[in-house]
Amino acid sequence: MKSITLTLTLLMLTFASMAQNPDKMLGKWKFEEDGKSIVEVYLAKDGMYYGKIISAADTKMTVGHLLFQKCKYEANSPSLKGIIKPTDTAKEMNITISLDANGKLKAVAKKFFMSKTLLFSKVN
Repeated sequence: MKSITLTLTLLMLTFASMAQNPDKMLGKWKFEEDGKSIVEVYLAKDGMYYGKIISAADTKMTVGHLLFQKCKYEANSPSLKGIIKPTDTAKEMNITISLDANGKLKAVAKKFFMSKTLLFSKVN
């Protein structure tokens, strides 16, 4: 019983530290769908978070394109919420970006009743 309580406490502290620190989402992340394209998430001078494509394996992606835009940190969820602008279309979608239990960056794009989940692994 004590080991279960200790494990749950440690898990809650881990998630609480992620909730308190949006900087863990900063850095370079590899797009898991193609395993090669890289997005760099950074905090801009305007206080918002952006994700720029810095390496593209797919011809539909453009290096230098701002994929994630105007994302604000939401401490109560803990996530970044903003918009995503895919390079192959002029459409914008709402996006929620968070860290999953495995430390992967999880981006959920939504438009009306449709949604798509993108996963990214941290680049060391």
